[in-house]
Amino acid sequence: MLGALFSDLEVEELSFLIKKEMETLKESLDDPNLHGVVYRAINERYKMLFGLLKRFSSEREYIKYLRK
Repeated sequence: MLGALFSDLEVEELSFLIKKEMETLKESLDDPNLHGVVYRAINERYKMLFGLLKRFSSEREYIKYLRK
């Protein structure tokens, strides 16, 4: 098991960076021209980042990034 200690400022910064990356990925996933391997890779990255965001943010903040 690995662990890390973050200050409140570091948690805010990480949360901000994850949200920005997820917004970019969400725009890419909405592109109808993506197919196959590229779509799956972006979707997997989105899922991984969403899991991280759940650890760093409150439910109110991460609920906006749930995919339908």
